[in-house]
Amino acid sequence: MLTTERTAVRAGLATLAAVAAAVAGLALTGSGTGSGEPPARARPAADGLLVGQASDRLPADTARDWAGYADHVVAVRAEAERALPAGPEETARGEGYLGRAVRLRVTRTLWTRPGAPALPGTVEADMPGWVFHGTSRRPYAHAGASRVEVGHDYLMPLARDGGGAWTPLAPGAILPFDGGVIGRGERRGGPAEPGELAGRVTGRGAEDLARLLRAARPDPLVLRYAGLDPDRRLARVREAMAEGG
Repeated sequence: MLTTERTAVRAGLATLAAVAAAVAGLALTGSGTGSGEPPARARPAADGLLVGQASDRLPADTARDWAGYADHVVAVRAEAERALPAGPEETARGEGYLGRAVRLRVTRTLWTRPGAPALPGTVEADMPGWVFHGTSRRPYAHAGASRVEVGHDYLMPLARDGGGAWTPLAPGAILPFDGGVIGRGERRGGPAEPGELAGRVTGRGAEDLARLLRAARPDPLVLRYAGLDPDRRLARVREAMAEGG
């Protein structure tokens, strides 16, 4: 049974520092999101939205990836949002990045990893926010991904990290789900080449995704470290692969 407590969730997206640097057009040597790729310079869209690249923190391309790193795959409704305070340096400078916390209500659980920690029925997730300058601000989104807007529905693979927070596996793993159809709805980051799993379920229903996840068999090497949080699990898998398995 899901509880109704609100739980803080750290998004498995780009770090706030990386996003702030990206929207300012600064070069970085790494984003700290798992793959080590720096975000590209943000570009303005026609509606004033700023769009920038973000590297995936965890593997999220295939059903095998989702089954290996997610704790739960759920349908959620974005119910409310609030701006998070800017850092002291950005406040003093009068420009920078404002984070955004979105309250998500879990409407359905499609799949749960054996032995996974229980998921609350309502979570508050950090999602892409705004770039501000003085009293004005512009929304920011990851390229090819949903921004997660209030009133829309999504499917998300969530995992609890080492700090106890819940996080989506990657920006592209957040699937629009308005009207119960995968791929229909908000994707303010623009179109993107879908991952292998997303491509298989686009235009279909939640049960089609659930069926693929039930049939998925995670990599045995990932299962070897299933007792670790997802970030440590990935680190140990990479170490083992470098040592020859």
